[in-house]
Amino acid sequence: MKIAPSILGCSYLNLGEQVLSAIEGGAEWIHVDVMDGNFVPNISIGIPIVESLSNIDCFQDVHLMINSPGKYIQKFIDAGANAVSFHYEATKNIEDNLNLISSNSCLAGLAINPDTELNVLYPYLNKVDYIVMMSVFPGFGGQKFINSTPDRISQLSLYRKEKGLKFEIQVDGGVTRDNAKMLHHAGADILVSGSGVFNDCYSPADSVLKIKKECS
Repeated sequence: MKIAPSILGCSYLNLGEQVLSAIEGGAEWIHVDVMDGNFVPNISIGIPIVESLSNIDCFQDVHLMINSPGKYIQKFIDAGANAVSFHYEATKNIEDNLNLISSNSCLAGLAINPDTELNVLYPYLNKVDYIVMMSVFPGFGGQKFINSTPDRISQLSLYRKEKGLKFEIQVDGGVTRDNAKMLHHAGADILVSGSGVFNDCYSPADSVLKIKKECS
């Protein structure tokens, strides 16, 4: 199980310090949520933050919640992204975008909203490194976890096993140590947590350790 703390939950005044703490706790990835105010009703961080985080020894997982992601994929990779995901719902150029990411020796991810049928992913599952299963509607941090998510994870995990595919399943939204074990048992491989790591009463390092303990 990989833990990918989302910096959407950070105090940006102490971004570097909090990211380093999460890494100290064993976080394998650092999740960077990029929003454009069009695909989702919010605007968040962008390329300068990815460039800044490149000064820290961390694996940057950039999640593009933006329209026309193909216009920006290369820019985020050049800025330091190690993995890039974009939304199925945001573009018709899915295969081209996945090929662009992979051709840059970067992990390619495809994200899906909670109300999108899983079968739309099937044509692309042999081309992705990971699927981002949204467990909230994208756009804002701190949302309530959608309870149907574990069933969707199990369905996708079963399809993966039946077809002998190797992609990982990432869960993004409302993930905490309280539901981490359930998600792990459903078939999730990567847990994204913002508020559950950075807005907890514990340090980011301790919060990551507690989530990991639940999944052990």
